[in-house]
Amino acid sequence: MSTNNKYSEVLEKLEIRISSMASNSKLPTFRELMREYSISQSPLDTALKILEERGIVSKIHGSGIYVCPQPGKPQTRTIGLVTGDFSDNFYPVVIRILEKVIAAAGYRLLLCHSHKDLENELAILKSLRGKIDALIIFPYTLHSVNPEYLAYFNKFSRHHNVPVITINVPLNGINSRHVAFDEYNCFQGIPRKLVNKYPEAQVFYMGRMGSHTNTLRMSGFKSEISRLNLKNKVIYINADPVESEPIMLIGAIIQKTQPEKLLFFNAFPEALNPLVKFLIKKRIDIPKRAIIVSVVEEDYVADENVPIIRLVKPNIEFGENAGKIALSAIRKGGAGTILDPPMKIPVIIPAKLKLK
Repeated sequence: MSTNNKYSEVLEKLEIRISSMASNSKLPTFRELMREYSISQSPLDTALKILEERGIVSKIHGSGIYVCPQPGKPQTRTIGLVTGDFSDNFYPVVIRILEKVIAAAGYRLLLCHSHKDLENELAILKSLRGKIDALIIFPYTLHSVNPEYLAYFNKFSRHHNVPVITINVPLNGINSRHVAFDEYNCFQGIPRKLVNKYPEAQVFYMGRMGSHTNTLRMSGFKSEISRLNLKNKVIYINADPVESEPIMLIGAIIQKTQPEKLLFFNAFPEALNPLVKFLIKKRIDIPKRAIIVSVVEEDYVADENVPIIRLVKPNIEFGENAGKIALSAIRKGGAGTILDPPMKIPVIIPAKLKLK
């Protein structure tokens, strides 16, 4: 390939790339561009000089190459949101409030549902190139550890230079801002109070062992259980609410051991109703013989006759926070990693338990 063809090719690629970048954004270094486009120094230098003459980029000695402000270049005024799952009641409320926050700032939300399908999600990301000012994504847990997905997403975040905001599940190695709850410390704090008060109780920890959020919850929980030296008092159950095995297992253990007190740490809301029905059916009094600690949604209405210690996910506040972070990232321009502090999870203890 001739030198002219080489610089023309890289010039076209750079123009496409810069068209989706915010003003004053920084391009990769000269060496990084050479490596990325598999091109030598001379044709890349020629392409950059042409862009500089056109007022598209500006070289600042000792600092780097920056995108020049383009008068009249319109913003899309659109924020893309990609999610793989609507089955959890938490997400619709978050999305509704988030959309309200960005609409008040003159932006619209482009909602894309991948249905947990990796290829579909990659196609969605490709279709969003150059059409959004920021990307918010609810990473599906299985995708978030998939090397193919992470490699594609890393390429997307580098090439298109739009701010990326991840919700709940982080994407390792990706320049993004992350919105999440302080799962670890919350699950470390509550067991400490209960297990100290009922040291002879049989403890059941129910949760999906494969999810990112539950890994944080269990880590916090286990750290305190280890400190209290109560490992043998805890039974961990991978509780899928659509299956009956976890409840059957609990029933068998209770029947065999007949413990005086039961403590249930229920890490997700879907298994709450089956658990309560089981305890009522077995005539196990709540809270006299059993205490339930469960993660619930902000709008969850508890049965007055079944007092539950609730770890409440404030989805309205969460949606507002996610929207504000997206708008802040757009104003600052470009991609970048900022550690936003995790949100606290309010704890509501019913008066009937009188837990101090």
